[in-house]
Amino acid sequence: MQMKMKTDYDVTKNMLKTIRSITESKISKQSINEVAEFESTLSDNATQEQKDDITVINNVDVKLLSTDQADMTLSETQKTTISGLIDNFKQQVSQIAEFDPGMTINQDQIRLDGYLPDEDINFVFIAGTESGVYINADMLKLEQNVATALEKLAKFDETFKTSIEPLINQRDNNI
Repeated sequence: MQMKMKTDYDVTKNMLKTIRSITESKISKQSINEVAEFESTLSDNATQEQKDDITVINNVDVKLLSTDQADMTLSETQKTTISGLIDNFKQQVSQIAEFDPGMTINQDQIRLDGYLPDEDINFVFIAGTESGVYINADMLKLEQNVATALEKLAKFDETFKTSIEPLINQRDNNI
């Protein structure tokens, strides 16, 4: 069996795919595209139109994106789970976190975007496809309070995944 070597093109393509999935919130706002993938996305959307809806839970916008009507509503237990998750975040990480644009729920991924104003850190928690916690900070000076905030974000990632997994599984069953 021959091992396939990754070329610079493959590495760049994978990097762009990751950047797109982290930063995109709407198909019309995509800015980094490869011609073939962009045309593929347009043809996929022509067959099934993706709908979106926004619900506010615990002062956080929860955006639902799906082509399936059954995925466009949240049950009371799901709303309670999301509200509890937000309360846990405020207790474990930061009381003054800003959740903007909030939570986005797709077919195979749930993400929570936010900002920690004291440390000037943008963060994204992702469960499902490409799960993990991602941060974005511009020339962030590493001080003890920043290190503590990053440690809290890393620890909260497991809580986020554990809380959100049932939501992803239920949405998978609707397909």
